[in-house]
Amino acid sequence: MIAPHFIFYDIIFIKYAKGSHNVIIISVFLNIFCYLEIQTDGVKMAKVILICGKICSGKSYYSKMLKQKINAVILSCDEVVFDLSMENIGDKHDDLVCKIKKYLYKKSLEIIEAGNNVILDFGFWSKKERDEVSRYYMERGIDFEWHYIDISDEEWKRNINERNDLVCKGLSRNFFVDEGLLKKMESIFEEPSKEEIDVWYIYKRL
Repeated sequence: MIAPHFIFYDIIFIKYAKGSHNVIIISVFLNIFCYLEIQTDGVKMAKVILICGKICSGKSYYSKMLKQKINAVILSCDEVVFDLSMENIGDKHDDLVCKIKKYLYKKSLEIIEAGNNVILDFGFWSKKERDEVSRYYMERGIDFEWHYIDISDEEWKRNINERNDLVCKGLSRNFFVDEGLLKKMESIFEEPSKEEIDVWYIYKRL
């Protein structure tokens, strides 16, 4: 086995993919994001990439970079909410997101069955949810990876301010991050342990 279990910025990450001898290599070199899985035996199977991280930590940006490298479909609750113009439903928002997630989990199975990789850009703030999702795919024999976006407090505040500025100017469809939303996230968010995560990505502006 190859020892390193997580990624640091500008340092190559190497690991064996779950359920095979395929080797995953990730690096950021000269501002170029690289993700490569080397097939060493058998048939390469489609997988689910589960993106964990705080709001405004760069999850969607990371997902889009990864999508280009591994030919994946990104599934996002926020995208569904905004496309259906349901962002202003007040107290019903959490129930709606729960229903959307159940639907997207089911849809991810269809995409995997069709042979394409899936990226779930959900955030997965609590350990309970991460454990439930891991069990969901494990019970169905589907390969999955946990990717965590680690961001410094300074960069995080900068991202929040930039997003809010764009939202106020009508240049972004994202949610405005107010004190209420921040308090809600901070009351729920549990940073994962190194043992939970396959790829630990340290956010840094390219």
